[in-house]
Amino acid sequence: MMLNVLSQRSFALLPDKKGMRDHPDTVDDLFRLAIRFAQRCPHKFFCEPVCATLFEGAIHGLELDHSDANKSVSKFIGETIDIVKRKKNGNLSMHLQQYTSQLVGAEQLVLKYGDQVVWHSINAALFHLSHPLRREMAEILFALGQLSKLKLNEWLNLAIQNLPHDSGLSPTSQQLAAFRDEVLKAEKPHEVMNHIRDLSKYYF
Repeated sequence: MMLNVLSQRSFALLPDKKGMRDHPDTVDDLFRLAIRFAQRCPHKFFCEPVCATLFEGAIHGLELDHSDANKSVSKFIGETIDIVKRKKNGNLSMHLQQYTSQLVGAEQLVLKYGDQVVWHSINAALFHLSHPLRREMAEILFALGQLSKLKLNEWLNLAIQNLPHDSGLSPTSQQLAAFRDEVLKAEKPHEVMNHIRDLSKYYF
């Protein structure tokens, strides 16, 4: 697949977070291409070994405070979650219904890296991103909740344990638990964004 070749060239420039910060246009171009493959031929794309590397890279890219690059990595993660959700709910197109076994790769990515997606989404929204980009993080968290409230609850619990709390300018454990509960109850992405905004006030 052409994406394998292009990805290897891009990864040479993006070995870590600093590489991503230094080359946001490369991040944007790479993940726009990945999104196209995920949308147009997911049954082939999610069988490719490069998918895991792309997904991991996208997770770290969530903390990029660069509008185009951040939106591209966020959308790539969102597309991956969406294909899993459509498979689970039986909402695949007639064409894709014959390839459900090939979409297992997308499910495996979400299950393996879901905790990291949640952590980096929350951490990015609270400490790294300008206000407009928090919307992207809220949409990811909301999409995971639509996929599985049970798993999102598990991943949120892990995330809030790692956030600063109970000292200085930080929320209490009870306030973090309340944030988790409100995110789980949210019926729209903007509600999640509002809860992130409210939580951020405890840190500043």
